[in-house]
Amino acid sequence: MIYSFDGINWLQGTTAPLPTGDTEYISLKYFQGVFLALARDTSVGAVNFVATTEEGQIWQQRNVNTTQNFSAFGFGTLEDLPEWFLFADSVSQNAVTIVRTGKTAKMRALIDQRSFDAVKIWDPGSGYATESDLQLTITDTQFTVEVETETRLGKGVLAQPDFVNRGSGYVANSSEVEITGNGFADIIPEDNELTIAGVEIIPRVGVQVRIEGIPDEEDPGKLKLFSGVDVTDLGDDGSGNETRLIRFQLSPSLENEFNVQHDSAITLREKYSQARVTNHDYLDIGTGNFEQTNYPEIYAGGNFFQASPENEVVQFNGGRVFYVSTDQDGNFRGGELFAVDQATGTVTISAEFFDLEGLSELALGGIRLGGSGTVVREFSTDSNFTQDSDNIVPTQRAISRFIASRLSVGGENVETNQLQAGRVVIGGPDNVLTTISGEYLIIDAVINHEGTDELGNQSGVSGTIISQQLFLRNANDSVQ
Repeated sequence: MIYSFDGINWLQGTTAPLPTGDTEYISLKYFQGVFLALARDTSVGAVNFVATTEEGQIWQQRNVNTTQNFSAFGFGTLEDLPEWFLFADSVSQNAVTIVRTGKTAKMRALIDQRSFDAVKIWDPGSGYATESDLQLTITDTQFTVEVETETRLGKGVLAQPDFVNRGSGYVANSSEVEITGNGFADIIPEDNELTIAGVEIIPRVGVQVRIEGIPDEEDPGKLKLFSGVDVTDLGDDGSGNETRLIRFQLSPSLENEFNVQHDSAITLREKYSQARVTNHDYLDIGTGNFEQTNYPEIYAGGNFFQASPENEVVQFNGGRVFYVSTDQDGNFRGGELFAVDQATGTVTISAEFFDLEGLSELALGGIRLGGSGTVVREFSTDSNFTQDSDNIVPTQRAISRFIASRLSVGGENVETNQLQAGRVVIGGPDNVLTTISGEYLIIDAVINHEGTDELGNQSGVSGTIISQQLFLRNANDSVQ
C-alpha cells in the first residue's frame, strides 16, 4: 500500500498494516529520527490516531487521547521530555494533545579474536525519558565470561551525521570537516589522552590533573593524581566565554573502569611543591642508619641486607621530586623516566613520560612482546619477503607492494592471476569467468553492458542476448 504526502509516495510494510477505508493521512513531519503522520477519519472529519515510522516502510499506529480536528502539530520538549504537540481548530477544550515517540538505538558489536572488544553505537536513538527506558540485550551462545555493560542517558549526545552535500575535488589526506555546536560524543576516555573544555589559561607541561570521581588507591579520601606530560591547545571551546579546549596526554593512563563521563569536574594545578636533586648517591636506602648498619663495616663483615630503592624518593599530596641519581650498585636513574641496571644491562624507559619525537634512530638487539617467545629484530622494507623470518616485521609500504605484485590494482579494476572461489574461476591468461563443474554461472544482479568495439558494434554482448534485443527492437530503438 502506498501513502502520499506532498507528492512523495511512501510504501507501507506488510508487518504493521495501518487502517484504510475512511482514513486519510493528511500531514507528515520529521524530528529526531521519527516521521509522524496525522490520520483523519473522513467520516467524522477528525484525527483519531497518528502513524510513526523510522525508515518510511514499517509504520506504527499510536492512538491519541482525544479525537479532534487536529490540523497543526510540532515537536518540542516539556520538562526535558521530547514530545509531539497536536493542536486542534476552534475548540475550547482538549485543544492540545501530546504524543511521545522515540527512535530505536542501533549498534554493532566489535569482535576481536572471538571476544567482545567494544559495542559501537552508531545511532543513539531518541525519545528517552528515564534510565528505565534503556534496555540492552546481548546474545552470545558461546560466551565464557559475561559482558559487563552500563546504560546511561546523555543530553546532547551526537548521532552519526547526515551529509546533505559531501562536495568534491578534495585533496587526499588534507581535508577536514568542522562540526560546531554544544553536542558531544559520549565515549568513555581511556588510554592516555583526555580533552577538556572551559580552560581560561593554557597550562604548562607537568600540570597536575585531578578528575572528579576517580579516587586515589592509596588514599581514597583524595582524588587520583595525573600529570599532563603533553598539552595541546585546540582553540576556542565554542562556549562564548573565551575559554579554551585543551587535549592532555596523561600519566598514568586512564582506565575504562574509571568511567570518566561528559561534564566531569576537572582540577588543574600548576603551583605544586618541587625539589631538585642532581647527581646524588642513594647508598643502601632502606638498610638503616649509620648505627644500625655500622657503615661501612657492613661490607667488610659480609653481612647480608635488603635495600629498598622505592624509598629513595617519596612524593605525596602533589609534590614532585626531580632527580638524577646512582645507588650502591652503580645503577643509574633519571627520575621516573629512565633507568639503567648495571648488573644486567637492562634499560627501562617510561613510555608515558618519554618523548621520542626527536630521536633519529633507535637500535635494539631485539624486542619480545607478550609471552609468545618471538623476538622482533628488524622492521623491514623488503617488499619481496625474501628472508621469510618470524623475527622481521614488514612496513606498510612493503606489505602493499607485496600484495600489488600478486594483485595488480589499477584504478577500480583488479587484474589477478587465475583465482578460484568455490567452483567459480576468474581471470587467468585467457581472462575467463566460468565454473570448474561446467554448470551455469548464476549472476543474480542486473548487468549493464556498455561500450563498442573498433567497428562500432556493441562489445561484451553476443549470441542469444543480441538476438533477443533485435527481436524487441521495436520497444528499444537504440538497438541496431
